[in-house]
Amino acid sequence: MSPAEPLTGRALARMVDISAVQAQHGRADVETLARLALEGDFVAAHVLPSWLPVLRDLVAGSATNAGSPVGFPSGGSATPVKVAEAEWLLANGCRRWTS
Repeated sequence: MSPAEPLTGRALARMVDISAVQAQHGRADVETLARLALEGDFVAAHVLPSWLPVLRDLVAGSATNAGSPVGFPSGGSATPVKVAEAEWLLANGCRRWTS
């Protein structure tokens, strides 16, 4: 999008990611998140790592990326633990993307 182009709802949605990353979020929340992400054409939806395979399958084939945080919520994990978590996430559905 160039500076001269108007900002459309879709263009804005392609800059926004939405999430359900609280401990109490369950399958119904992940399914709702995926539905909203797809309906709104958001660039990404994020869930806790344990829900990533479910989210991945729900957004498969769409332009919405599946994501998950590393070292969440405090970031206090040791670097090797974060690296292992990131590798697992990439192997299980997180998609890399650039803006």
